[in-house]
Amino acid sequence: MHIELLTSPGCPNAAAAKQTITDCLTTLDIDVPIIERIGRYPSPTVLVDGVDVMRPEAGAPIGDACRLDLPTPQRVLDALRAHGPDHVHSGSTPTKPAMPDQSAGVPQSVAATAQQLPPAIREVHRAVLRGFRDHGQAHRDDLRPTAATLEIDLDSALHQLAGADLVHTAPDGQIEIAYPFSGLPTSHTVHLADHPPVPAMCAIDALGIPLMTGTDGVIDSADPDTGAPIHIQRRGDEWTWRPASAVVVVGHTDCCGTLADTVCRSITFHTDPQHAQSHLDNHPELQGFIVGQNDAIALADYAFGPLLDS
Repeated sequence: MHIELLTSPGCPNAAAAKQTITDCLTTLDIDVPIIERIGRYPSPTVLVDGVDVMRPEAGAPIGDACRLDLPTPQRVLDALRAHGPDHVHSGSTPTKPAMPDQSAGVPQSVAATAQQLPPAIREVHRAVLRGFRDHGQAHRDDLRPTAATLEIDLDSALHQLAGADLVHTAPDGQIEIAYPFSGLPTSHTVHLADHPPVPAMCAIDALGIPLMTGTDGVIDSADPDTGAPIHIQRRGDEWTWRPASAVVVVGHTDCCGTLADTVCRSITFHTDPQHAQSHLDNHPELQGFIVGQNDAIALADYAFGPLLDS
């Protein structure tokens, strides 16, 4: 079996992608070297016997860009099982695949970016997220006790979080963006059990909120083209999608700026793959692809699941 990791120079998700491969090889007890190639690649890309684990139907990857569909543990495991030795096929499926130490997600590894913050700044970030979880919103003034306890300057901390494109604060102190949460209304509302409803920045963010908080919840959204309602419920490990055919488009534009400007409005729920493809066809300014329900949940968990971990 031939395993390759293709990355561009300085890719912030390279280490997390390699850790994902390593953990999956350990889970399946496969001893195969990882061949790392650095160059002008869609980054990061994982190939198993020359096949892109995230888009096996698309052929060899081309182009030079940051990937939105970062390799998930489940996709790597599936590829390794498909191409691996006989005992991999006959072995039992692990109940919980190994996860990398640093999570990466879409669109630019929010969890990995947070992991790289200084400890005190990361704690302020978690305080912002907890504010949205518990109150449905957050304000600069709510963070002053945390900053005082940590003995740091709050304005400096928020400036660092804005520079990392994790938290953005309005002039009046209201926090407008704290991925996966939005301080302004969006088309995706998440109702966590025993918590106030809160808007999510995009479809993947909406899925990430119950996962990040470890809480059951309901997501109310709609197909952006038809207006048809889309309702997703999480109870423990069980997810129910209505309609059952619903999928997610993960897209982005060529605009420069924050994730909110370039990506979030382009990651949307759709009632079925046909409407999702029609959406992409009718919006040539979007670069994107369609993911099914399991992959969308995996991407959301990979992007946001560890954010509130200590």
